Amino acid sequence: MDAADSLTLNDLTQTEQAALVALVKIASRSDNNVSRTEELMLHVLEQRLGTQTYAELATYVDQRIGSPESMKRLLQEVTRPEARELIMGTALQILSAETINSAEDRVLSLASETWNLEPKFLDFPDGGDDEPVGPGGEGGTALA
Repeated sequence: MDAADSLTLNDLTQTEQAALVALVKIASRSDNNVSRTEELMLHVLEQRLGTQTYAELATYVDQRIGSPESMKRLLQEVTRPEARELIMGTALQILSAETINSAEDRVLSLASETWNLEPKFLDFPDGGDDEPVGPGGEGGTALA
């Protein structure tokens, strides 16, 4: 268990919470269409941060983060690696409730490049052969 596992959204500083809200809000509306699922996920984030805190952060984001450059400046203010991991993981979880489109991916890529983070997929085998695994865990394909 690493530090990011024990850190919660409420442990984030105001700047770190603003970065999370900015990533999720900007990415979810980057395609000019906030889906019902995205609305629900934003509501969950609001509940986790607290309605008043979320409203203040959303207002800050709406007023101050209007370009990739301003987004990058905000992201650069997040310096704790465990906070970066939690923010990115939470944003990915929220946005991947549906397929992440290219506009959303550009926003997430800005964060991963700024923070030098690469997505990690837990429970994937490390290296080894590239033999496909069938439905029962045996080799071969699912169609075999």
